[in-house]
Amino acid sequence: MKYLLLLLLATAVTASEQDTARSILETSGVKGGLIVHVGCGDGKLTAALRANDSFIVHGLDADVTAARQRGLCGSVSVERWTGGRLPYADNLVNLLVVGNEGSVTKEEMLRVLAPNGVALIGGKKIVKPWPKEIDEWTHYLHGSDNNAVAHDRVVAAPQRLQWEDRPLWSRSHEYHSSLAAMVSAQGRLFCIFDEGPTGVIDPRIPDQWKLVARDAFNGVVLWKRNIADWGWRAWNPRLESVDWRRMPSQRTALPATIARRLVATGDRVYMTLGYQAPVTALDAATGRTLMTYAGTERTDEIIYQDGRLVLCLREFVEPAGKKARGGQRAGAATVMALEAATGKRLWQTAPGAVTPLSLAVSGKNVFFCDQNGVVCLDVASGKPRWRAATGDVATLIVHEKVVLCANQKQLVALAVADGKTLWTLPGAKGFGVANPPDLFVADGLVWYGNGKMEAQSLTGYDPLTGKPARTVDVGALITHGHHPRCYRSKATDNYLLLSKRGVEFIGLNGQPHSRNNWVRGACRYGVVPCNGLLYTPPHPCFCYAGVKLGGFLALAPGGADVERGAESGERLERGPAYDALHASRLRLANVPA
Repeated sequence: MKYLLLLLLATAVTASEQDTARSILETSGVKGGLIVHVGCGDGKLTAALRANDSFIVHGLDADVTAARQRGLCGSVSVERWTGGRLPYADNLVNLLVVGNEGSVTKEEMLRVLAPNGVALIGGKKIVKPWPKEIDEWTHYLHGSDNNAVAHDRVVAAPQRLQWEDRPLWSRSHEYHSSLAAMVSAQGRLFCIFDEGPTGVIDPRIPDQWKLVARDAFNGVVLWKRNIADWGWRAWNPRLESVDWRRMPSQRTALPATIARRLVATGDRVYMTLGYQAPVTALDAATGRTLMTYAGTERTDEIIYQDGRLVLCLREFVEPAGKKARGGQRAGAATVMALEAATGKRLWQTAPGAVTPLSLAVSGKNVFFCDQNGVVCLDVASGKPRWRAATGDVATLIVHEKVVLCANQKQLVALAVADGKTLWTLPGAKGFGVANPPDLFVADGLVWYGNGKMEAQSLTGYDPLTGKPARTVDVGALITHGHHPRCYRSKATDNYLLLSKRGVEFIGLNGQPHSRNNWVRGACRYGVVPCNGLLYTPPHPCFCYAGVKLGGFLALAPGGADVERGAESGERLERGPAYDALHASRLRLANVPA
């Protein structure tokens, strides 16, 4: 039916409108998202602007009678608009086409345009620049340095909804998480998601794993790619022989490194389009395959930095007995570096031990952990620089001149230059279940899990000396009751985003703390703070069901847009039928007009 409607709309559009629409899209460079046509008239050009399924088009005009008679609805729709303030949230529109110059102020255009969005007014083109105050999230742990901290000064406790999408819930609380990975770059949001039926735990019903690209600021789906050889049958094939009615809970059975299979940077997306498949580079705007890298089968982790791909290729071992429920175990691994543009192999290490999630790249160095400690290699040649004996490491991040290594026993700071120990702190637990200890460098200080869920304060340490530099009073924000979430905490330079009941915002620079029990992240993955927004994928949790939000959500803080709308008193507009309906009600009530 959808395609029939598109065909009917297309046949009603003349070649002239199609040519004009094609010229507008080529001039703008916009390849998907939300288009707004101000002064849409009869709607012919409005309909032609939806060149493919990557677009949603909305037309505005003082008189939309003719456009509505054309049957425009759904992905191409129109709305009555009499001028002034555009009926959109801030940072929402990708392409704004204005028919009459002067009908919309430049200030108002820039308000509704998403970063990198385009406005075309006659022959003039305006591009909204990317704000310096917001950040991307290109890897599982933000960047190549494993420091899960967005350099984003806009993200704050959510007060309004930017956009939402379905499904409302992930598949089941007892099934593996529907979200395997999520990253964002250049105003696009990419996720590996299982679109199988919600609420179904019967493994006889197959998974439907897909790589989905959305516009990060309005949620419009830009494209999808099917992913074969994915899901529990790929990473735990022993369960194929288990009676499905006796299968163990799979909600935490995703491989630890599965979220490291997806990286977005610039106009490219890198991932393995199958559990044992090689790395593939995709066009971020269209999903088209650009290159498949030979010899990269079994890639388990992907990192991009300065034109290089640094990969961890890993063998997997089938566990025996009860250990089988946790999926395949990580075996011997090699680290490989490639030129991202050409696929040329730069170097590769001999097989050995590489601790999952420990691979990091910063500056001229590659870091990872083996069974005995931290290894540092030259990123250009792969030659060893140094090795430091630290024992097992659960969390490794790099910050400028320091490598920080944490486990349940201690936090060790090593010098990037030579691997020498700079300082240590005693062991601490994180705020999550089945997660390594929380460890961040935010606002220039080291924040480390303090071991007490109901802590009254948190301490930030100097990265070079380990000395306490700032204490943040938390008060009663972290309260007794309920277990922590099963995903890692995240952070920005302004806030720690803890994962106790929902999302607890701890202000690091005097910002007010905030507890958001009604916001929950996806199992094992959690939430993502970037683009000035907080992204929360569908989850299977049922606690706080009366207030907790469901669906794929982009949540925004308060600000000028919310305050301006509340103060103006003009959030509701009386439409053309208001007077007639009002008079009708008066007659029914026998009240004189």
